[in-house]
Amino acid sequence: MSDKEMVLDLVQKLPEDTTLEQIYRELSFLAGLREAELQADRGQLIDHERIREELQTWTSS
Repeated sequence: MSDKEMVLDLVQKLPEDTTLEQIYRELSFLAGLREAELQADRGQLIDHERIREELQTWTSS
């Protein structure tokens, strides 16, 4: 699905009273998901062990 198709599909599914701010947040979320998919396709992933290590450094303070 193209980016344009994703946006149109999203807007069609939102309630009529959705604000521009809500639409913006939804689009930002979709953009983040799309970027994550592209990074995964490029092999730019972080393994679980590295994430665990980083989380421990954040929470050990």
